[in-house]
Amino acid sequence: MKKRIFTFFSALVLCAGLFTGCSGAKKEISSVEELNSPGMKVGIVQGTAAMRAAEEYFTDAQIFYYPIISDGFTALSSGQLDAFVHTEHVIKQYAESNPDITILDEPIAYAEVAVGIKKGNSELEARINEFIAEAEADGTLADMKCRWVDGGAQRMPELDKPENPVGTLKIATEGLVPCFTFFGADGEVMGLDIELGTRLAYYLNMDISIETMSFDALIPTLDSGKADVILNELNKTPERAESIDFSQPYYTTPIKAAIKSNGTAASEKTGGGENVADNINGSKIGALTGSKAIAGIEKYYPEAVVLEFDNFSSAVEAVKANKIDYVITSRTIGTNFVKNNKGKLRVVEEKYLNQADTSAAAAVRKGYERLDEINEIITRYLNDGTMDKIIANWVSDTAANDTSIIPRNTDTPVWKVGVAADREPMCFVRGENEICGLDAELAERIAYDMGMHVEFVDMNFAALLPSLESGKVDFAISNMGATEERRQIVDFSVPYFENPYVFLAASTATVEETVSESFIDSIKASFTRTFITENRWKLVLNGLGITILISLCAFVIGSLWGGVICALMRSKRKIANIPAKVYVRLLQGTPIVVLLMILYYIVFKSVDISAIIVAIIGFALNLGAYTSQIFKTAIDSVDKGQIEAASAMGFNKFQVLIKIIFPQAARNALPVYKGEFISLVKSTSIVGYIAIQDLTKVSDIIRSRTYEAFFPLIATAIIYFVVTYIFIVLLNVLEKKIDPKRRKRVVRGVEVK
Repeated sequence: MKKRIFTFFSALVLCAGLFTGCSGAKKEISSVEELNSPGMKVGIVQGTAAMRAAEEYFTDAQIFYYPIISDGFTALSSGQLDAFVHTEHVIKQYAESNPDITILDEPIAYAEVAVGIKKGNSELEARINEFIAEAEADGTLADMKCRWVDGGAQRMPELDKPENPVGTLKIATEGLVPCFTFFGADGEVMGLDIELGTRLAYYLNMDISIETMSFDALIPTLDSGKADVILNELNKTPERAESIDFSQPYYTTPIKAAIKSNGTAASEKTGGGENVADNINGSKIGALTGSKAIAGIEKYYPEAVVLEFDNFSSAVEAVKANKIDYVITSRTIGTNFVKNNKGKLRVVEEKYLNQADTSAAAAVRKGYERLDEINEIITRYLNDGTMDKIIANWVSDTAANDTSIIPRNTDTPVWKVGVAADREPMCFVRGENEICGLDAELAERIAYDMGMHVEFVDMNFAALLPSLESGKVDFAISNMGATEERRQIVDFSVPYFENPYVFLAASTATVEETVSESFIDSIKASFTRTFITENRWKLVLNGLGITILISLCAFVIGSLWGGVICALMRSKRKIANIPAKVYVRLLQGTPIVVLLMILYYIVFKSVDISAIIVAIIGFALNLGAYTSQIFKTAIDSVDKGQIEAASAMGFNKFQVLIKIIFPQAARNALPVYKGEFISLVKSTSIVGYIAIQDLTKVSDIIRSRTYEAFFPLIATAIIYFVVTYIFIVLLNVLEKKIDPKRRKRVVRGVEVK
């Protein structure tokens, strides 16, 4: 009986708890201690002293990491977080302009702010410490704190410059920390740190150069010698002290937590911050090969399966065909695909991946001598409004896509720029073969200011870094993110555009909502978009011509080379036949795409040679390995008795070869030889890996503009079929000419009546 009563009251209590939870009762947060409990969500900026303090204090709460301060406050305002932890002056300034934000009084910890200096530069460190000590003693630091932190100044004070400066002090900063380093109304970087850096430079009798970049790039930039100091409200932490040195602190600030004024826990909200319509974790996600997003997917969606694609068009078609659930891409590209797919796609906003740096940067080979100049130009564009004009021309809702406004040089040195032109509006092919877009215009303007003119080299995205590393291009720009792995291979410019990630998914609209035209009408429209619009038929003809050129040249050279290898293999001397046999085995075991990349990026690395010539050489070498085997087998099939009989009749070796061996061997070899040639023609479809715009690459370009796969792919398949069929007919005629059994026989000396 007691047991039943206990069970009844337990159930009653449980129901009461569930009822209370479902009734919408909300818990008010009044102290930092209340945040340190299971289910609470606390945000911090990664790599800061606040991060270290939060990780030590909030042992039970769930911590979320953000790359920049604004992202953390956005998450807090939208209810995705219960609290955001940072230095007091930063959250105080944000709270002043956001009445729904409250700062909890109790500090979590205290942070020291100092100047970041490259490891081992003790001389500079000593001079900086002298300057800070003097500025603190004479009240300069106090005035600066009063001006920027307490007074909220929005203009730099006038400072006396040195008359004869010696050198330039290069300062690296993010420009996104209120009070300390931020962009003013006119685009000028200002703040306490900038004033401190300016005073420091003048104290050292130097000019000043300020470079803005993402927070993650600050320490690598300092370590590489691209900057002398970091001034970015940089907190002294043991982890950072392993990589860089610090000056003595010039500012100490409490670390506090900001919450929404109503104190509602984010964990109590519907969906817990997850998009209830999309269960991304556990799904199949398509990503561009080598994309920066892949590491983020593995981190934030560990149960998801990542499938890599060489271009966005193929990935999007996989989504539309329900082969994968999502494709991750940047917002500009994703939005453009949705706009041009008539309700077949939708955008799913990405939260977690955007906690990392999503800015785009350009790449150059390691040690490129003009990188500093490029960075100065990009920084100037960011500050003087030029970058805003470029963005407005290509990305805004009223984008004009006007290339006539771009300044260009003539009769100047060529600057080879590698692009993956399949990502409208960032970089794409328009008209007959015009490469344009935000990235393309930026590259053209940089080249103009450098006294050069651009020669674009269009290739697969995965080929950009190898092309830079091998010197095939001087500059690569294609909405590229600067990852640590890529930084080991190439150097990056300062970021020029923030492009957050989104997921693309198939639309939930019904068939009736998405299909508004008949099948015949859709075919006509597809034909028009594929061939007629912007005279794309000229692109197709040009790509077809390159495919045929590579095929025929490789066929002729490869056949001759195959004959040479065959002769070496039949030689009785080991010094000739052993290398030939090794060559054949090696080439037959190497995929042709790998062979092409070895030739282009390694063998001909330092040679200024056309990619088309490299492709011809590659396919000829590959074909030679196979045709040598065909020739050898065909020759061995000729009856040796005939050869001996011909020799006995007085034929020399050349006559035996031409009159006895060759006719019979050719008849036996031609059927297989014909198949090898057709295989060669179709294999040329992979030359896009070494920046050749063949027929298949043109198909990819057209797909990236028409946003559909059916017609461009079917049209490409038909063209390949027609071309190979014509070649097969010609080879059949040749086979009939050679094979005596298939020729009309004429008996000489006999008169037919």
